[in-house]
Amino acid sequence: MRCLFAALLLAGTAIAQEPTPQPAPRPDPDTAIGSDQPAPPPPPDPAVLAMLAKSYDGLTFDELEAFIKADGYGYERLQGENGPYIQTGTANGVSYEIWLSECNEDPVPRCIGLTAQTFYFRESPKVTLKALNDWNANTWGMRAMLFPDGQSAMAMNVGLNGGVTGNWVIKRMRNFNYWAEAYSAFWDSG
Repeated sequence: MRCLFAALLLAGTAIAQEPTPQPAPRPDPDTAIGSDQPAPPPPPDPAVLAMLAKSYDGLTFDELEAFIKADGYGYERLQGENGPYIQTGTANGVSYEIWLSECNEDPVPRCIGLTAQTFYFRESPKVTLKALNDWNANTWGMRAMLFPDGQSAMAMNVGLNGGVTGNWVIKRMRNFNYWAEAYSAFWDSG
């Protein structure tokens, strides 16, 4: 028995001394051929970060446009009879417009009111004034409206005076996007 135990001990020691095979090194994801990995986003521009952190007492239209662009929105700047506005939309295709109001008389007007509004140009018998009022009771900072012709819209009005940052404006726009999607789903389902 002692001989058998000694033989097993010697065999175990010999096995333990053999090197274990190492796996082949993996290439870096950036250097892998045929890699479907998206490139990492570029580092944020310090000037954009500073612009978004700065405090504003009212906004110019160019500042509003810069905030929207910095947050990656696809948009179009248009000119209406009441001044410039931005047409944009949510990721799921709900379009809306953004404009400034309550502007001073400076050569580059600074405005203290911002409005974002969706438009629904088709009528739905399911969307009644009572249904919209019920929906309004459960939203934050938004209101749905029903027009006499049966069309409806959802709007957000925010004040930009008293010191707001670009980051704060972006958060309001993201909140509006959320509720625009919810309103679209409500409108479609009635």
